[in-house]
Formats: sequence, C-alpha cells, structure tokens
Amino acid sequence: MPKGGGDGWHNSEEETVVQAVLLADSFNVRFAPLTFSRPRALLPLANVALIDYTLELLVASGVHEIYIFCRSFASEIKAHIESSIWKSNPNVKIETRVIQSYSVGECLRECDTMDVIKGDFVLVSGDIVSNMDLEKAIAAHSERSKKNKDIVMSMFMKEIEPGHYLQSREDDLVVAIDSDNILQAYSHSEDSRYEIKRAIFENARSVDIRCDLVDCHLYICSPKLLMLFTDEFDCQDMKDFITFIHSQEIADHCIHTEVIRDGYAARVGNLHTYDAVSMDVLRRWTYPLVPDGRLLQREQSIQYKRHNVYLSAEVGLTWGCELEENVLVGFASTVGREGAPTTTLTNCIIGKRCKIGAGVRISNSYVWDDVVIGDGCTIDRSILADKVELKAEVSLQPGSVLGPGVVIDASRTISINTKISLETCSAEDAGDFDEDEGKAEETDEGEWDVDVVGPGGKGKVWEPDDEDDVELFAWGCRGSERPPLPPFGADEDETEAEEDFGTDDDTGREFSGASSTGLDDAGPDDGDFDGEILDLIRERVIAKFDAGQEDSLPLSELALESQGSRSAHNKTLNDVVHAMVHAVMQCSNADTSSTQQRVQRIKNIFVKISPVLSKYITTATCQRLFIESLESASIVFSNSGDAFQTVLHAMYEEDLVLEEIILRWHSNAQMAVLSGKQQAIRKRVQPFIEWLQSAEEESEDESDSD
Repeated sequence: MPKGGGDGWHNSEEETVVQAVLLADSFNVRFAPLTFSRPRALLPLANVALIDYTLELLVASGVHEIYIFCRSFASEIKAHIESSIWKSNPNVKIETRVIQSYSVGECLRECDTMDVIKGDFVLVSGDIVSNMDLEKAIAAHSERSKKNKDIVMSMFMKEIEPGHYLQSREDDLVVAIDSDNILQAYSHSEDSRYEIKRAIFENARSVDIRCDLVDCHLYICSPKLLMLFTDEFDCQDMKDFITFIHSQEIADHCIHTEVIRDGYAARVGNLHTYDAVSMDVLRRWTYPLVPDGRLLQREQSIQYKRHNVYLSAEVGLTWGCELEENVLVGFASTVGREGAPTTTLTNCIIGKRCKIGAGVRISNSYVWDDVVIGDGCTIDRSILADKVELKAEVSLQPGSVLGPGVVIDASRTISINTKISLETCSAEDAGDFDEDEGKAEETDEGEWDVDVVGPGGKGKVWEPDDEDDVELFAWGCRGSERPPLPPFGADEDETEAEEDFGTDDDTGREFSGASSTGLDDAGPDDGDFDGEILDLIRERVIAKFDAGQEDSLPLSELALESQGSRSAHNKTLNDVVHAMVHAVMQCSNADTSSTQQRVQRIKNIFVKISPVLSKYITTATCQRLFIESLESASIVFSNSGDAFQTVLHAMYEEDLVLEEIILRWHSNAQMAVLSGKQQAIRKRVQPFIEWLQSAEEESEDESDSD
C-alpha cells in the first residue's frame, strides 16, 4: 500500500485527475439500534471511524478528488471530515455533498446531475476496510474500457472458501465469469437456489461458475455508468444494479471482474462482518491498517505487545488483570482493581476512557467510549455503545447490543441477541438514512423495559418489525473458524493454527469463556469424535509404547488422522487437544504399575506427541485450555492424576506452554471456588509454581541490575 496522498497515475504526458464517489449512507438497517444516533460510516472499528478506513484506501491509492454523498447525519459527516487529517492534505480534495436520496440509484442519478465526475472514478461505500493499492487497477480499467466500449464498471471480488467467516447470509452468491473475466451472471438467493440463463453457455467460449467469491463493494466505473441512472429505473443498492445490468433492457453493457487473491478487502455490512473485520484488524490481516499503524496512531500512541495485545496511552492496568490475546485497550481506560479478583479480556476492543471493574470477563466483544462496567460482569460477544453503564454482576449473553446511554441494573442477565436502546424507531425507519428526519425518538422513562434492564436500569428492547429480518439483525448468520495469521514479521510456521473465536451458533467455534472441561457441553457428535481420537491414540501411540517402539511413533499419521477427524466432525483446534489429553489419561488409567512408573510413562507419551500438540496449541488461550483439559482429565481419571505436575513441567520444558500462562492459570484458580480434587491438584503442583515464581523474580532482578 503506497503512502497516502500520492501523485496518482499518469496517462500519456498529462496527469489524470483520479476521482472517487463515496456513499456515506448505507441504505439499510443492519446496525440498528446503534445507528439511531450515529451513521454507520462514523461507527468505530478498532477505535477508528469506519469512513477513515475508506478514505485511507482512496488517498493511499492516489485519488485526487473525493466526493462524499450523504443524506442522513450530514452535519456530523461534515464535521468529521473538517477535523480529519485529510482535510489539510494538499494532494487530495474532499467535498461533502448533501443530497435527498434514499437509494444508491437516486444518489448516483444526483451525482450525474451535479456534473462533477469527468472521467473514470472509484465508487465505494463508507464502510470498506482494504489494504489494496487501486492505482494500477484504475489504469487497467481505463485501458480495458477503451478496447471494449461496453464495459461500464470493474468490480472487485474476494476469493474465499464457502462458509468463510467473512461471509454472512447476505453474501451468499453464485456468479458466472467468462474467459475474458466478464461477469455473465450474478445471483443471490434466500433459499440456496440460483438462476443462471442457458444463453450464457451458448455465447461464451468458457464460463466459470463460482460460489467462492464475495462482493467487496469496491468498484471502478466509467462515466457512462452514471448516465444509466438518468433512465427510468432505480436500484436500492449495488446488488440490484449489477443484477439489472444483466437484464435484456441494457444488454449492451457489461461488468469486468477482478478476483482478489492477495490483499484484504471487506465491507462492514452487518454485525457479523463488523465482528469478523474487527478481529482481522487485531490479528493484522489488514496490515498496514493495524492498531499500531499510521492510520490508528494519528490520535494516540499505541504499543503492540505479544499475542496481539495493543495498549493506548494512559491506560491503567492493575496487577493481575489478564489481557489474553487479540485485545485493544483505548486511551485513558482502566481495567481491574488492586487486591480484587482478576479481570480478564480476550478477543475484544475497549474504547477510550472506559472504566472496567474487578472480576470482569470480556470475551469476543466491543466496548465503545466512556463505558462503565461494574464488578463481576460477564460480557460475551456483545457490543456496548458510548456511555453504557453495567452495574455489578451483569451478564450479557452472545449477540447483545446496547445502544448509547443504556443502563443495566445489578445482577441482570441479558439474553441472546437482545438489542436495547434509549431511543425507539421502527425497523422501516431505522436505516442510516432516516434518522435525520427525527424518526428515532427517546423513550420516556415510564416505557423502559424494567423486566429486562432492572428497576435501576434505562432502556427499551428493540426488535425488527418483520420476523424474516430477525436473522439478518442477529449476530453471526454464517461463519467458520478464522484462519491463522502470525504477528507481522513473525515466522508463519510458528503460529500455524486457527483461532478459537467461539460461538454457540452454527459456526462451529467454541467460546473462549466456555467450560474447558467439555464434560457438560457435549454436542451431538462429541461422543463419536472423542471415541475416534481415543482409538487413534490407542492404535498410534499406546500400542507402540506397549511394544517398546515409542521411538518410532507415526507422528505424521497421527497429525493427519486427527485433523481429518476434526474436519469430519466440525471441531475446533481446542476440541482436538482436549480429546487427545483425555485419551492419553484414560488409556493410562488402567496401568497397574507403580505410581512412579505410571507417571513417567504418561510424561513420556506427552513428550513424544508434543510435536503434534504444538500444531494445535499456538496461542495464549490454547495454552490455557490445554492446562485446564489436563486438569479435568486428572480429575476424571484419578489413577492418572498424579502425573499432572510432571506433565505440566514437561510441556513447559518442551515450550508447549509458557511460564506466564501457567502462572496466570494458577493465579486465576486461587480466586475461584475449587472442588476438593482441584485443591489436591493445586497442592501437588505448588512446588513447580514456586519454582517458576522464584525463577521469574531472579530474571527481573538481573534485568534491573543491567
């Protein structure tokens, strides 16, 4: 990605002014009720307004003139642009135009009427996150359109696997692309049935039918595209327009497709993709658009630490609070309280000036600015907008969305996919394009849903008017495990794994806050999966040890077959580790040899299979869950329980689990209510813990003396 504000590209000897049209209105209601008081383009993603990512893409690609068209919240959009760094950039001109349009078609028709577009231009919405360089693509489109006058637009599509976590239900798409990369069919479906006309195959030399592409909503257009919108038709969004292009009425126009295999491009079109793109930013898929990069560093200094943890300036972290992985803490926010139960953050983004109490667990969630969270709260896969207050012991279940200023009284549980707001608005009027007319009104105190928010709470439950829209407003209609990405500059082989970003929906991902023992939350095929892994350990590992052939373990077969079983049963990486640990302990439970011999044998087994385990245990959360699985197996299979300390020490020596993770696990356990068997395990492991602590203190003393 080139530096922002480049000189653009040149055509012949004359500089071509590269223009862009940015649509700040989204023309749908996917983020309600968060968009009752703020447009989607200004919603924060990793503590930066969405529109800033789009502007960074355009400026970095050498665009000289950017025309922002908006209807709702025009004054807020203008104020944001006026205070942005791009306003003072001499290499780019940004104008905000207020229009009275309720669809993409009307917007582009007004754009044509204004006569500001003089040549090829980039068309993009204000919620795109991309690290692409469009400079060459713009030039290539210009050359193509000269050779083929029918091309009115080049569209970018991202190549992904079907069911990829970036794909929501709205992105289900089947396209037909001919050998010249011309789009021949573009079919969305609500019921998995797609229509492709037979004539396509009769008129083209070859046609690829693909279901592995996602529309990035990023287009390079010829000026004559605008002329199409002066006719007697209108399109609510670009999907409607692309479909219309293939109708018989305008069959003399066509669309060129650019398939993206390298680089990142995604539209934040609903809560599902908001979650997915946010985590991609933290995991550095979007480099250089990362929290410690140039874009996000403009307003505050951000430190990048291990396990994708980012700390802004003036952050207050108490001793013992845990930032596990993929965490961003915003400016002047405080986490935890000295001498109180540990607060744990994992896979989450905390905004500016937030106050998070003691004993809080936040996972897979997004907390915006000036939020107050009381002691003992549990927040899982939720969004808390500005100035939300949670009193003590509140539990937010997955899919909870709290609008600005909502207050939840103490000891309340907000159920799955509940949306609460201080304002009311029908789904028909809730889009990002209607609030300017004042259709969202603040709820009177007497109308608050006290049964939900509590007697001391503030807010009213908001629901879509149409039952068919419920799934679209729900968080996570589609998705699979997020693929790995090592920290920037790291060796990819060191972190070859998939993130255990959990959910109990149809994504097959396990919540990091869920029970790590797996004893109480078995799925319908968990027994078959655990049985397969148990048989695998018996055949590939235990049998070799019994035959005295432990030095010739078939590790490659073990890795391959465990991965195959995982895929067949749609299990997470942590499920495999959990099953392997329990299988080894179960097989060793019947060992009638002396305790010392049995412990040594179990240790040797774990050491031998550690190369396979290392393929699955690659993050801080994975390490913690491995320890917890080992602990639960030691309780279930009591004869094997004596090996816990020895195995843990051995895995530490094998660099499978880090010292800090072991100490965190032990520290957290002290704050919990432990069973008698857990307490017995703590006593046995205490000498090892003390040894680690003393080694850590000696290391700190040496560093201080240096």
